[in-house]
Amino acid sequence: MEHDFSGHAPLKVVFMRFFFKKEFITVFATALVLLFLLSSCSDSQDQEPFLGPVAITAFSFEDEAGDAQIDHENLKITVNARCETNLSEIVPQFTLFPENSVARIGGIRQASGRSEVDFSQGPVVYILTTADGSVTSEWEVSITYSEACQPNWEVNLQRRNTSGVAEKFTEKWDPQQTAIIVCDMWPAEAAEKCAHNSAREIDLALAMNEVFKVAREMGILIVFAPSDDTEKFEQWYGHLPARQTSAKYRHGYGNPRHWDFWWHGKGGENEWSRLAFPGEKYAGGFPRESGRGCDYHATPNQPQPPQMKELIIDDRDIITDDFVEMIGGTVDNKTYNECLFKERGIRNVIMTGCHTDICVIGRPFGCRALVMAGYNAVLCRDLTNHTLNCNMFEPNGHSHIEKLNEICNYVETWICPTITSTEITGKPAFEFDEKKIQNMFPPR
Repeated sequence: MEHDFSGHAPLKVVFMRFFFKKEFITVFATALVLLFLLSSCSDSQDQEPFLGPVAITAFSFEDEAGDAQIDHENLKITVNARCETNLSEIVPQFTLFPENSVARIGGIRQASGRSEVDFSQGPVVYILTTADGSVTSEWEVSITYSEACQPNWEVNLQRRNTSGVAEKFTEKWDPQQTAIIVCDMWPAEAAEKCAHNSAREIDLALAMNEVFKVAREMGILIVFAPSDDTEKFEQWYGHLPARQTSAKYRHGYGNPRHWDFWWHGKGGENEWSRLAFPGEKYAGGFPRESGRGCDYHATPNQPQPPQMKELIIDDRDIITDDFVEMIGGTVDNKTYNECLFKERGIRNVIMTGCHTDICVIGRPFGCRALVMAGYNAVLCRDLTNHTLNCNMFEPNGHSHIEKLNEICNYVETWICPTITSTEITGKPAFEFDEKKIQNMFPPR
């Protein structure tokens, strides 16, 4: 089929007429402008950020959780760390621009992949200098835990007002910042040990094992503190990884283990008052032995033995009998700040073990000392035992369990709150089987 174009302008002429119309020129010009803008944006996105004369261009470390966020405009770097990371022992790897620039912290030159830095106290400032020293910049580097590491463990606690009324409350704890101290869990062979209590504490140790198994998986640090006045401590425990971990904090002041180091004499009720908080001195209600004491002694006057063999010690745990190793302190007018709890970032401390009325609250790492040192200390009331009314056969009707509750209530009122092991295991709290003890040791 043929088309007749006669009577029509040639196609070239029609196109030229349209091309030079005002509407087409406007559209075409607009398109050119848009194309230029898009091209400019694309180019700007592909360009490297302005680094300035000296900068950190890359930053990483072994236990980071995600890549570092580098803010070249404000000279800041932020990185998240894994939950188990010790922020006080970070060894960063970094790249500087120009390559021959120098990085310093507090005047100390930093080597990528070799220099250890403490990020546990907040941001660290890197001072960067060009090789010729002509140009300097300050970079703020922050390493924090990711949101997944934030405290999410809700703990139920109990305290009492001075009228003795119990008050329940909750706190959110970070398990990674929590430790359990196991105080003086001695076997029956310990000198003058009451046989009633020795039998109870075997059951207590077995219950502790189950609780500590769960606690370790949560990230809670277990600290065994079999404090004693012998020189056999390292002989008994020195070969264990749990002891070797804390031994590096041993200072050269001699042996602070001896009873007199913190008790200053064994006799008299006034010795308690010397160590008590001000409110306690006027309480007038410290639970004292009101019965016959211990009818059945274990093997008395024997050499001090090691900690109870029933307790399971894991390589992740700590063994120390020295409060300075644990929480720091002053010995012979010299203060030691470097300690295990500070290194681990421990804030919450759960006291367990023996005996509630003496060592658990009175040791230099006991409840009173922990509170005075600024720790969030609590007593685990179902994982402790006391010396009061050990024989259980109290003439006035006060049982061993009643006395244990009495001293725990005293602690809640005057020293610190309490919890139970239920907060860790989700299971019912441990209870002593007093009927079993009565069958083992009938009244004389």
